[in-house]
Amino acid sequence: MTFLFYTILAVFGLIIGSFLNVATLRYDPDRGFLNMRLFGGRSHCLRCRTQLAWYELIPVLSYVFLLGRCRHCKRSISLQYPIVELFTAVAFVAVPMRIESMAYMFFSGVAGALSAVHLAVSALWIAVFVLFIALAVIDFRHMIIPDFISIALAAIGVALAGVTQWFGGFSLLHGSFMGHYAMILGFRESIWVNHFFAAFVGLVFFGLIIGLSRGRAMGWGDLKLAGALGLIFGWPDIVLVLMLSFIIGSIVSVGLMVRGRKTMGDAVPFGPFLVIGAATVFFFGFRIMSLYFGSFGVV
Repeated sequence: MTFLFYTILAVFGLIIGSFLNVATLRYDPDRGFLNMRLFGGRSHCLRCRTQLAWYELIPVLSYVFLLGRCRHCKRSISLQYPIVELFTAVAFVAVPMRIESMAYMFFSGVAGALSAVHLAVSALWIAVFVLFIALAVIDFRHMIIPDFISIALAAIGVALAGVTQWFGGFSLLHGSFMGHYAMILGFRESIWVNHFFAAFVGLVFFGLIIGLSRGRAMGWGDLKLAGALGLIFGWPDIVLVLMLSFIIGSIVSVGLMVRGRKTMGDAVPFGPFLVIGAATVFFFGFRIMSLYFGSFGVV
């Protein structure tokens, strides 16, 4: 892919990121994700309610030029705006790059398959990361994971399994971000069995946590998201996703308690940690497994 193509993707990502800001800030848990308020009304300052001009709505640049403050009331603008816009732009560029490198590895000898699998899989994974960003922001703000997002992610997971099946199924490496290390844990005979087993593992694991803690440790939204991630990543990637999520979540939670921001009894949204764990496996899953097994002298 050309530099111009990735530049266009980055700009489009900034635009989608701007929309995600509107969607997540206007999200009302009581009314659901798909409501008319989400799409209606001009953008305005959340503090002084002044309607914003077009030049105050340019992704990232407006925040920089305005020095992070509203032009009208001079109060600070949330850092969520540039962060979400930049993360979405990065996803629009980095995800196709990652898929392209994998596509060359698996399909370089198949005429016409490279471009087809790259476009199909990249589009699906970009959609996954857009939903990841929306989910993380909403869970952070409202302590809830909308069913709409979990259902959409599950549907994309089924689509990804279908695309993998269409383009030849599992090979020695294909079908896992853990590379050939995935073969150690089996379930490589059928893509559908692999992905639905991974979803089952995610659901059972979180179901046990919810049951044993009587709902105090995790919520039902986390359980639904774990099932969707299983459909997306398959087995055994889902295990690494969950492990990294709990490790990262533990580190952050301990850090918050040390700084006095949280106590042992305070709830911490777990959705963002699941998203971070999933993104880490997507980009670095094979490297993590290589470092782990390499420490034991296994290649």
